[in-house]
Amino acid sequence: MFPAFEAYWDIDPYMSQQLRHRILFGSSFVLVYCFTVIQANTLSDVNNLHTDLLKGYNKDIRPPIDQSTTIVNASFSLVSIRDFDEVSGKFAVTGVFIGVWFDDRLSWNPIDYNMTFTTTIPQDKIWKPTVFLANVIDSLKNVGQDFVSIRLYYYGLAIWTPPDVIETSCQVDVTYFPYDQQTCTLQFVSYGSLATEVLMNSAINEAMTPYYTEHGTWDLEKTATSSYAFDSGSMFEVHITINRRPLFFLVNIIFPVISLTLLNSFVFLLPAESGERISYAITVLLAIAVFMTMISNYLPKTSQTMARLCYFLIGDLVLSSVICILTIFQLRIFFKSDQKYPVPLFLRNIVTILKCQWIVHVHPKISEGDAHNHKINQELCKPCDSNNQDITWKDIAKFFDLVSLFGSLLIQIVMLTVFFCVIT
Repeated sequence: MFPAFEAYWDIDPYMSQQLRHRILFGSSFVLVYCFTVIQANTLSDVNNLHTDLLKGYNKDIRPPIDQSTTIVNASFSLVSIRDFDEVSGKFAVTGVFIGVWFDDRLSWNPIDYNMTFTTTIPQDKIWKPTVFLANVIDSLKNVGQDFVSIRLYYYGLAIWTPPDVIETSCQVDVTYFPYDQQTCTLQFVSYGSLATEVLMNSAINEAMTPYYTEHGTWDLEKTATSSYAFDSGSMFEVHITINRRPLFFLVNIIFPVISLTLLNSFVFLLPAESGERISYAITVLLAIAVFMTMISNYLPKTSQTMARLCYFLIGDLVLSSVICILTIFQLRIFFKSDQKYPVPLFLRNIVTILKCQWIVHVHPKISEGDAHNHKINQELCKPCDSNNQDITWKDIAKFFDLVSLFGSLLIQIVMLTVFFCVIT
């Protein structure tokens, strides 16, 4: 008959056996009549029905007749995710709150009204639960606009389906941005009635999504519903879990930052005589700072949870600053006077040993001791003499460039590996 009603048919523990038989008999009667009777109700029949139903009806008094607990079976149909602002924590969806209850005063015999089995009545003319959204962004407002009508069936079933754009506050966790997952909750509260008077019961354990449309930034992961009672009323909650689509941020932020950081390391390949090293390193440093500003626009201004991406960018910024300092230090070494400031012995020894290891690796004949190439080997082994006085500050600067290049690249590879292992 109606998805929400069918879902709670076996869930609702408050539905009496007599009422179940009444609904089954009525539904069977409707089906049989639809196949056997051609005559349809008229405007006069519906007008007489509304007049009789509302005669003496007091909308301020809740059903049922014996004033026992009014069970409102609640569900929610999610239509779309309109917006999710991570900075302000505003979560907006388009959806339909569905409330189903029984009102004995609104039942009738279809035969008396030319087989009228169902009708609609404006919501302000009959009783309905007063439902408010608890976790709103701005002012508190009730659910349901004035144009909404309530669908009535002849056996007393009332179905209230107010559609609305619902804006709620949501606790944002951007720890794994842009691979983050967010769970936001819609809290519908029955206001002004005790739980012993009006009790909202979750009809199904998840939100309905037959008409859901996809969002460009967020994927709908799952939904769940729950309900519970407290001293001053009852609450129906809809939990919506969404995953961010990371491609936009990967292409426009993360990959450019990685490229800039890698470019920063290659400053050590520029000739010191070019005079462009400092400007190159500072330009890359400022570009990384600009990307940090861009990312801050997508993140909430809170210190409770910080995105791992922020730590990664801070690491890149620190590394770029260190590269700038190393570049300045290398230029000072490169243009240092050999006559005025002789190269210390320990630096000559370090550079000589590394040169010797490189020569042995590139020219293995030295280790083989081939007599035919003895003269060539002597020339190649000459730099391996620890007392060699040919090591200059320019050689020290070139050695420093080599170590800085591979050291910075190694640090970046480690940072990237750790970052993607943590956020994915």
